[in-house]
Amino acid sequence: MPRNTDDPNGKKSQSFKEFSAQRRQARSATVDDARRQRREQREQEEREKQEVKARREAAAERRESAARERAAASAEKKVVTAQKREAAAQQRRQETRPSGMKGRLLNQRANMDAREKGEIREERIRRNPSPYRGSAQKASETETRRKRLYLIGASAAAMAVLIIFVFGASRIGYILNQKKQAVTHTSAAVSQEGNKAETKTETAKPAVGKPGGSAAKSALSMSTSQQGSAAAATPAPDQAQSGAARSYSKDTPTTIKLTCFGDNTLGTDENFDYSTSLNTYYEMYGADYFLENVRDIFEADDLTITNFEGTLTYSEDREDKLFAFKGDPEFAHILSDSSVETCNTANNHSHDYGEQSYTDTLKNLKAVGIVPFGYDEVAFIDVKGIKVGLLGIYELDDHLAREPQLRANMQKLKDGGADLIVAVFHWGNELEYEPDSNERYLGHLAVDLGADLVWGSHSHCLQGIETYKGVQILYSLANFCFGGNTHPTDMDTMIFQQEFTVSKDGVTRGETTIIPACVSSDWDYNDYRPTPMEGEEYDRIMNKIEELSALI
Repeated sequence: MPRNTDDPNGKKSQSFKEFSAQRRQARSATVDDARRQRREQREQEEREKQEVKARREAAAERRESAARERAAASAEKKVVTAQKREAAAQQRRQETRPSGMKGRLLNQRANMDAREKGEIREERIRRNPSPYRGSAQKASETETRRKRLYLIGASAAAMAVLIIFVFGASRIGYILNQKKQAVTHTSAAVSQEGNKAETKTETAKPAVGKPGGSAAKSALSMSTSQQGSAAAATPAPDQAQSGAARSYSKDTPTTIKLTCFGDNTLGTDENFDYSTSLNTYYEMYGADYFLENVRDIFEADDLTITNFEGTLTYSEDREDKLFAFKGDPEFAHILSDSSVETCNTANNHSHDYGEQSYTDTLKNLKAVGIVPFGYDEVAFIDVKGIKVGLLGIYELDDHLAREPQLRANMQKLKDGGADLIVAVFHWGNELEYEPDSNERYLGHLAVDLGADLVWGSHSHCLQGIETYKGVQILYSLANFCFGGNTHPTDMDTMIFQQEFTVSKDGVTRGETTIIPACVSSDWDYNDYRPTPMEGEEYDRIMNKIEELSALI
């Protein structure tokens, strides 16, 4: 309202001031209300944010609590499962089953504290008609023969020393007598013929080529070399068939028995259920558990050979692949404590955790006395004076391109003086029961180059056996102590044994033995304890091997 200056009393001016003050108060109240509303709105938004945050924290706490409960339940379940498994194992050990090899082995194992191990072994050989009974008896006979031969050899060595001593004494007397005669003859010659005495003296000197002199040693070495050449030129019939061109120097024929069995994966994949893994069984039962049902077989032979498929390492550098296996380095005792002397390491799981894991595996195997071989590395093992040469070929990546490696390794063994050669291959296709053309070509080539035994693995199942030029080719020995699967598709396996006699005439391939087995002592799942079969299962696996061999 405009100010009216005509009002002499100033009443209108006073009203205007009051009106202005009221308007200011109204505006101030409006602003205060707006501010209060905005403040209340912000407070409301803050409260809502706090409520949302609280709900989220509560939800997170519930999830963590549920996760802890699940973990605790899982751990409890694993403990209960392990307890049930142990209880079932104890029950099986306590049960008396008059038939079935597994039952007898378990019962005998339960009585270990009551009887000495040697007595159990003798009782087993006497009462248990198992597939390897003959092997144990032959091992005992072989040990007896070995002791007799040792005594005979010791006696012969003593006699030889005595003969050498007597011969040496007579030789010294002979030389002294010749020198005395030479001196006498020289004196006489000087007095009678003057300058001719020197010539006669030279004529009277003893001959250098008598037995015991350096000339005689040279002649003996030459004779031995000639005999070796003759032996190489006229090998034994089966050696001639195999195309071997090696010389032998065995004056006394020596017989050894070799044992071979298939793939061993001592460890697990980090993505597998740990509670049912081989690692857990090792923690529960120790190294002796795994091969206890076949240990007697391996102890009775002269050399046990297998394939080690996996790594023994602490490396975390896992390769980018579907399955990668590794085990604790101490798992090597599973093999060494059961009389396994050597193993092939050329396969598709040897580098699962990088090159370092392969180096670690070789080191850890050697640390327990196992001789590894494979790829470009061959091995020589002395067995009762016989030099056994071993090579391992990984065929899966480049197949027939491995031929130059096979030829080179075979030449290394020959140059190193191997008396007996075993060629091991990692080849074939998984779960295929017939060898492919690559397997057959390389197997035949190995025999043509001089191998005395050829065997392979990788297919996770048995394949047939072929006799080529008198040499056994075992295309697949299947899995054995296999930590790569708790429920293998095919649980059949076998142990193969063959005797070889080495003499100066070459190698004679003798008796072969097949021991059908299962990779587990339990039929429902893999407990990683290979067990020989008997009865109907023995017959079934033997028939299976015969049928697969007929397909080759």
